[in-house]
Amino acid sequence: MLDAAVRDAHRALSGGALWLGALGYLIVVEAIGATVSRHPPTYPNRDTPTKTFMAGAREFAPTPVSATEARALYALRSSLAHSYNLRNYVKGKNPPFYRFALDETGPLIHLAVPPWDGSTRPTPFYDTVERKKFTTAVNVLEIGRYVEDLVANVRAERAAGRAIRWHDVNADDLMAFGQYYVD
Repeated sequence: MLDAAVRDAHRALSGGALWLGALGYLIVVEAIGATVSRHPPTYPNRDTPTKTFMAGAREFAPTPVSATEARALYALRSSLAHSYNLRNYVKGKNPPFYRFALDETGPLIHLAVPPWDGSTRPTPFYDTVERKKFTTAVNVLEIGRYVEDLVANVRAERAAGRAIRWHDVNADDLMAFGQYYVD
C-alpha cells in the first residue's frame, strides 16, 4: 500500500537506515509511474521499468527533475535494489554508468561532471579527489521530501480529476497498492 510504503521509507530514513529509506522512497516513485497518469497522459510510453520510473518521477513532480536526473535516480534505485551498492554498471551495456555517494546535505541530486564512463578510474584506485569527479551525489533526506511531495501532489491531482489509473492497472490493484478511491 502506498501509505505503508511511504510510512516505512520515512521510518527507515529517520531511523538512520539511509539506504533502505532511500530505496523505499524510490520504489514508491516507480509504483506511481506504474499505477497512475495525468489525464491525458504526459508519458504515454511506459513499456520498460525505466520509462515507468521516469513517468513516476516527472509526471506529478511538484519540483521538476530533468530526464537526466530522473534516469540517475532510477539507476540509484536499481543499484540499491539489485545489488545493494552504490554503483550502477552493467558490463557490456552502453552508458550512462553511475558511481553514487549518498549524502544528507545539498540538493536532491548533483550529477557527476564528467559522467562516469564505466572505466576503472581513478588510477590509483584510492585517489579520492579523482573518484569524486565521477561520482553522482544524492541527498537521501531530499529523496524523502521529494517523494512525499510527489505523493501529496498525486493525491491532490486525483481529487481534482486530473489523475487516472494507468491503462493496464485494474481498480482492485490500484486500491490495494495506493488506497486511491477509484470510481
